[in-house]
Amino acid sequence: MPETKKSTFEERCQLVDRTIEAILLGFNKLLHPHYKDYVIPSPRRIQDFVGKASRDIKLRGRIKEGWERITMREVTGGPEQSTNYFEDYMHGFIQNKLDWRFFLGYGDLYKFREGEREKAEERAKSYWTTSEIKNFRKINVITQKMAIKHYRER
Repeated sequence: MPETKKSTFEERCQLVDRTIEAILLGFNKLLHPHYKDYVIPSPRRIQDFVGKASRDIKLRGRIKEGWERITMREVTGGPEQSTNYFEDYMHGFIQNKLDWRFFLGYGDLYKFREGEREKAEERAKSYWTTSEIKNFRKINVITQKMAIKHYRER
């Protein structure tokens, strides 16, 4: 039986961080005219949107593993040890890359802090393969449409 390499804690965290960033980079269109820069929905909305998008687009390889670790809360090794890493990441408890605001009637909306979108784009280019980036773009097109529809109906 071939030996499988177990990923280290650092590798798992990096996979999850890059998966989150790749998903967040897909949100770049105006959700509401009054909240011009706040284009990223709440973590729970995003998880719902990506869950629905993954029914249409088959997640594979590292993208699938990263998303499963996010949704199953297995960043640190097991669900019993984990918090909701995605929410912690977006609220700035993990890394302070996003600005958050609560808008009455719309809920939590986020934007990248100054210079952070560009840094996330560079990390994505160096971490993900070309085909993985194409898959994220497919996911992002679907999730962006869902977000626009959700916030325009409010």
